[in-house]
Order: sequence, then C-alpha cells, then structure tokens
Amino acid sequence: MSQEWNISSDEMKQMEDFRMGRLSEEERKKFLEKLETDLSFKEKFEEFKFLMEGIEESALREKLNEFHEDIHIKKTGGGKVINKISFRVFLIAASLVLVIGAYFLFFAADRNEKIFDKYFTPDPGLATTMGRAADNYEFYEAMVKYKRKNYKEALEKWEILLAKAPENDTLNYFIGLAHLSLGDAKEAVLYLDKIRNDSDSYFYEDTHYYLALAYIKMGEPKEAIILLQSCDSKKCNELLKELVK
Repeated sequence: MSQEWNISSDEMKQMEDFRMGRLSEEERKKFLEKLETDLSFKEKFEEFKFLMEGIEESALREKLNEFHEDIHIKKTGGGKVINKISFRVFLIAASLVLVIGAYFLFFAADRNEKIFDKYFTPDPGLATTMGRAADNYEFYEAMVKYKRKNYKEALEKWEILLAKAPENDTLNYFIGLAHLSLGDAKEAVLYLDKIRNDSDSYFYEDTHYYLALAYIKMGEPKEAIILLQSCDSKKCNELLKELVK
C-alpha cells in the first residue's frame, strides 16, 4: 500500500458507488476494465477498500462485543453496566457519522471548487476608449488596472468612487468581480447582492451568474440554484444544469 493518500474525490465516489452496487452495467464494466489495465488505479482502489472495510469491521466488532456483554449482563442480573454499554454504542455510532460525514463534506467541497474553477472567468471589463475615459477618468483608469488583473489597485480607486455613489450598479458590479477574481467570495457577495434585484441594470444577468459562482465557492450551492433559476442567459442555464445533475 502506498504511503500517501492520493485518491481524488471523483475516484472516491466512483469506488464507493462500485462497492455499493450503484453503477450501471456499462459503468461497472468500465470500472473493472480499469482495474485490470491501470495498476495505479487498482492500488488506489485497494487503499480505499481497505479503509472502508476497516471502518465497517471495527463497527461490527464493537457491536458484537456489546451484544455478548449485554447477554452476560442479562444472565447475571447486572443493571448499572447497561448504561455504560449504551453510551459506548452511542460513541461508536457518533464516530461513524463523523467519518462518513467528513467524507461527503470533503467530496461536496471539492465538487464546488471544481465547478467554480470550470465556470469562472473574470468579466473582461468595459472598453476604455479615449472618448469614454475622458468623461470619467478615475473610473476608467481603474478599469485599465482591472483588465490587467491588478485587482487590488482597481479596488482602491473604485471604492473611493463608490463612497460618493453607493448605489451605482456599475461600481458595485466591478468591485464585486474584482473581489471574486482575488478569491474573496464573501466580500464579492456584499457588492453583487446590492444589485441582484435591479432588473434595469445592464449587468442584471451577469450579476446573477457571478453571484451564483460566489455562493458555490462559499459552499452554498442551494443559494446558487435559487439565483440561477431567475436568470435566462445561456451561461446561467449551463451552470444550473451542472449544479443539479
């Protein structure tokens, strides 16, 4: 057995589905073929199977011991020990819940990150032509920073402008996008959420899309689904299908 746990979440799910008989006939056939041809995958499967069988065996052994102890108590008339046994059974059950729960939490978090990485591309930004830039030099100077991926510098300039116009949809949108591009989903939500209900905004559908991605990155896919259901753009629909499949 290798000394490093290097099984991806997708592989873990596939292996568990195979163990539990949840694969289709075609999927099962491909899985078995992969075991035959891919030695690395076979070793990973043995590691996974060893871990899961060890958990199950440990639980079964403890339950069997408790059963024997319980019989002994009934025969000897011991009453106070039963509470200790029940508590020990509770601890075993709680441990199993934690192990299984941790597995699925890990898988869910990893899936959210993969979906985010697959669908997130920063908004390309607004055109910074000479004529437009002259009308609002500070804003478009920050836009140049944003387009060059200097998000922190862009934020510094936009936040000064936002203080003078806190309801401005363009500023809230791009400040939210800059934060999301920096990986700060929680901060992005604060700004994008301000304009999510502004159906007159030019950024209405894009706001729903990027706000949904922010919630996905935060591990809240249900919130993302609610947002995407009220958006009719092609990319919103594609992201929604990815979340619910």
